[in-house]
Amino acid sequence: MVRCWGGNVYESEAFFDYCDEHGIMVWQDFAMGCSVYPDEDRFVKALEEEAIYEIKRLRNHASLALWAGDNECDQAHSWSGFKRDPNRNRLTRNVLRRAVEMHDYARPYLPSSPYISEKVYSGTGLMPENHLWGPRDYFKGDYYRNSFCHFASETGYHGFPSPQSLERFLREPEKIFNEDGIATEEYLVHAASMETEPNAPYAYRIKLAYNQVVTLFGNAEENLNDFIRQSQISQAEAKKYFIEKFRIGKWKRTGIIWWNLLDGWPQISDAIVDYYYVKKLAYHYIKRSQEPVCLMFDEPENGQIALTGVNDLPRNATVTYTVTKLSGTPDTSKTVLSGSSLMAADSAQKIAFLPIADGEKAFYLIEWEYNGQRYKNHYFTNIIDIDYHSYLGALKQCGMDEFEGFEEGF
Repeated sequence: MVRCWGGNVYESEAFFDYCDEHGIMVWQDFAMGCSVYPDEDRFVKALEEEAIYEIKRLRNHASLALWAGDNECDQAHSWSGFKRDPNRNRLTRNVLRRAVEMHDYARPYLPSSPYISEKVYSGTGLMPENHLWGPRDYFKGDYYRNSFCHFASETGYHGFPSPQSLERFLREPEKIFNEDGIATEEYLVHAASMETEPNAPYAYRIKLAYNQVVTLFGNAEENLNDFIRQSQISQAEAKKYFIEKFRIGKWKRTGIIWWNLLDGWPQISDAIVDYYYVKKLAYHYIKRSQEPVCLMFDEPENGQIALTGVNDLPRNATVTYTVTKLSGTPDTSKTVLSGSSLMAADSAQKIAFLPIADGEKAFYLIEWEYNGQRYKNHYFTNIIDIDYHSYLGALKQCGMDEFEGFEEGF
């Protein structure tokens, strides 16, 4: 599924035709985002006309799965510091709801994303879905590890574009910060909005992306190529963790839509493909973590990690698997688990358990075969303050050093 959020345009017929043909579901927001919109007759009339036009244009596409009233406008009702009830918003509770019911009655309608219902607003209910942003510090920190959310329709993590892409829109890509520790103007102007003031709303994102590297590796490499690899590893591991946490939690957790696929302009962002269509490392990690029949490790519990199989197919799947603990050289690597397992249709189940030492930092390669095809994934234990060069060596050993946009030899 892709989500066309409230801050975007309504996509073309060609887009929806492609999704129809390739089995990609579309969550479609109406075009409102991150604000409290005017509750006056003139705006109501314009919104209603726009909504009816788009509903009639798109309703016959099989890919269209859900209409949502807006992006984060329910939450925006409290952003000013005054708590206001979004259920009094006639735009999403009346106008858009009525338009969908009249012109596309068979499809579900969600008033806002996240939706703050009357029960949620009164403190007696839980949100059906949420956007898991939080502090964006350590991706396995308390906020992400303990979040209660059945469906996440947004969550992401920053990763710098490749050196070759940075060179296309920055004069000095190697100079991220000035001597005072504040991001340079040309980095600030590519931090999600074209502003150069250090206190601009999105200026913090450059330092945020930098600190995420320091959190994972304990330091940021001075060489730009190495730093960008660190940043892309940080992003890739974070998004891999978010996806696998939700998949392992099936059916308690029912889905996740990560943010986001592709940059709309050159910037430092959560996208996994940059403005120039160069893939970041996260693209490849996510592709492996989203295989319909996939093996992954859950987080440690009682001194062991559980090898978990997730089968999203409507039929049973039998897999044969091997888990190898990498040690830098093939001749000293060790097979620690192997076997076969029947995975029930549309389910997640624990296959095997692997004891690990407290505080162990190790790279495990997970390989399996299903239906004549071979697949692989990985898991790194206690993944914080890790050694960059050791991690990079393990990636190279198992063929996962899929960095794009770097000069050969760097």
